[in-house]
Amino acid sequence: MRKRGIGGQTSNPEMDQKVRRIREKTNLPKGEDGAIAAKTALLVVGARAQGLVAGSAIYTGDPVPEMCKITEAGRHTARR
Repeated sequence: MRKRGIGGQTSNPEMDQKVRRIREKTNLPKGEDGAIAAKTALLVVGARAQGLVAGSAIYTGDPVPEMCKITEAGRHTARR
């Protein structure tokens, strides 16, 4: 079992499927929190998440460049 609120966890691919199913059923905004980095931003935005919460990916390195990478990855995927 994964503990919520613990930084540095790995991505859970099942969450992408859950976000996609929720987006198909409702028009409410959806977000994803946990293991968000440039690589996973591509997946969660592809699953139609609209808000991303990143922690360790930003604060274990230089925050500004890491946030830029995540933001650009999300924008690139959203344009498709």
